[in-house]
Amino acid sequence: MIAALFLLPLFRVVSVGVAVAVVVALGAMGALPTLIAGFGIVLAAGLLSPVDPGGVVLYVGLFAGAGLLIGELLRGTQSMTLTIQVTVLLAMAGALAFQLSIGDSAAFWVPRLNEMVQMLVERGAISGQLDAQTLATLVEINAPLATGLFAASQWYFAVLALVIGYYLFDHGVDASKLRFGRFRELNLGRVLAALMVLLAVGAALTGSMLLTNLAIILLLAFGLQGFAMLHWAKYRFAWPVAALVVCYAAVILVQPYGVLLICVAGYVDAWFNLIRGRHDNAAS
Repeated sequence: MIAALFLLPLFRVVSVGVAVAVVVALGAMGALPTLIAGFGIVLAAGLLSPVDPGGVVLYVGLFAGAGLLIGELLRGTQSMTLTIQVTVLLAMAGALAFQLSIGDSAAFWVPRLNEMVQMLVERGAISGQLDAQTLATLVEINAPLATGLFAASQWYFAVLALVIGYYLFDHGVDASKLRFGRFRELNLGRVLAALMVLLAVGAALTGSMLLTNLAIILLLAFGLQGFAMLHWAKYRFAWPVAALVVCYAAVILVQPYGVLLICVAGYVDAWFNLIRGRHDNAAS
């Protein structure tokens, strides 16, 4: 399953989720034979392609390592919320290390963003009515923020793999057995909410793009709590699945307001514990 799903780009995150489930169930050492076999098949297939072998090894190794790390974190913390909180801090630490190591992150991202824009233009994903100067200006504006946006996107991939892996591990388990929490109960907490305030204020006072990128990672992370609120509402008010799908589609399609709204909702919930409070009141 790991190999077959990984070789299908749209299901790559499910492949890593399967790896997470295996690690949670068997532990790192017990899961190694399965991971080596599954990702080994992917590696062999990649090495047969004309792509640079070193890049293939690094690419597959990163995905395999992510599944191993996420699974061990969940197994060790036995809490989905705590695991997600730890991964947020790891994403921020990675962005911080990257920013400090390369110095001028904008100079690093400009040529890469230009290549991406060119590819999107060729595929028709970007309107041909935008002239080269406008596209260059957009790249210049977004390049300083690319580190935070990229780190947040990779974090979302990791969290989605975590949720999928936990579901596969937990699905069908007897209700009397230990569970690691539910996604609808997610609360990133006031500590991370306060940290985001400090980073945002520091960025505003100093103009530091490093602090701005770290604040962006946290802001987008609270969007995950906003999505958890939607799942809580579906559970509490017995929404049909179609209603949840419509909410997700609205967030994704109404850009950038949909993403901003879900992030602000999650951030407010972190301070006032709206999900937990309403859940407890309903239970009592």
